Amino acid sequence: INADLVGKSDPYVKVKVPGSIEYRTKIIDNALNPKWNETFEFVVKQYESDSIEFEIYDQDVGKDDFIGR
Repeated sequence: INADLVGKSDPYVKVKVPGSIEYRTKIIDNALNPKWNETFEFVVKQYESDSIEFEIYDQDVGKDDFIGR
């Protein structure tokens, strides 16, 4: 999804496990089909949830645009 009026999106992803810390991927400049080859480790103290949350944003000057979850 292109979130920019001019050019292409500069997407990144916030990766979260409830009850743990949040990570953020690197930004992929000018990409409509980004690929991240990154690894994150989470320490989960209790099974608060069986989910991993991914939120995708487009990096912009000022406020970043939410693309999807």
